[in-house]
Amino acid sequence: MKTVLFYRNFQGLTGGHLKVWDYFNHVLASRDYSPYIYLSPQSKRDRTNPWLVYPERILTQVERSPDALFLAGLDWQGISDLFITWPEIPVLNLIQGFRHIDPHHPCSGFLQYPAIRICVSEALKQVVKGKGPVVLIPNGLDLQQFTASANRDIDLLIVAYKQPRLGVALGDRLKSYGRVQVLDQVISRPEFLNYLHRSVATVFLPLPQEGFYLPALEGMAAGTLVICPDCLGNRSFCLDGITCITPAYNLEAICKAVIQIPQLPLGQILAAAKQMVAKHDLMTERQTFTGLLADLEQLWKQL
Repeated sequence: MKTVLFYRNFQGLTGGHLKVWDYFNHVLASRDYSPYIYLSPQSKRDRTNPWLVYPERILTQVERSPDALFLAGLDWQGISDLFITWPEIPVLNLIQGFRHIDPHHPCSGFLQYPAIRICVSEALKQVVKGKGPVVLIPNGLDLQQFTASANRDIDLLIVAYKQPRLGVALGDRLKSYGRVQVLDQVISRPEFLNYLHRSVATVFLPLPQEGFYLPALEGMAAGTLVICPDCLGNRSFCLDGITCITPAYNLEAICKAVIQIPQLPLGQILAAAKQMVAKHDLMTERQTFTGLLADLEQLWKQL
């Protein structure tokens, strides 16, 4: 069986790590490829590291060349020596954010290397220009993590770990709205999903530019009303007045959107959001990616 080598410098669970973990499992489920991972020596090896459930697939050294490399983010730096050693090996490059087109960010320099680049949103695909094909595979969700919840004891959740000052200011302005909870620091994933399931409505505060912004889609899957400003990568699923509310990205506009929640056709928006989520099943992502794997050698020959 052919092998795909992953690399990660794991310093704590992030959304980026979670998506690479999804792709690791996509390879694991394939018929023709088997995944392995080389963790940096500095990587944390604690209960938050998902790869520890497969100790037999964690390499302490790379003794032979794989059949393909899977790289994301700054992985190019950590595996540069091996990459130079294997210049002919196909590279799958997952691109999850706009930093790849920022000339001041190290990620932009990686676009010079040959790779088959996987963009998680159409907004990213339109602007990423690298050596090799650029394909679109929208982010998927493991829908089994989300259940219908009748016990919503939080009127408004504010997810603000990327914009803590704005989140705290929103919480202060909206404290009379009802039971308001502000998340201004990163918490564990089980805790985060629990908050989403407990909340009637959730304000998400992404960075101004996000490659996809999966938390907003997770909110839809959890059945909370999503209020999320435009951040480019969320445009395909955050449809204002249809699947969610997308106010302008400022304190006043977001406060106004929250105050107007009682006038919204809540059931209609939640139903449309649920339909949108169904289009982003993790298995759809897997099928698209395994199809790409099946064509990998042929695609690489065309570079």
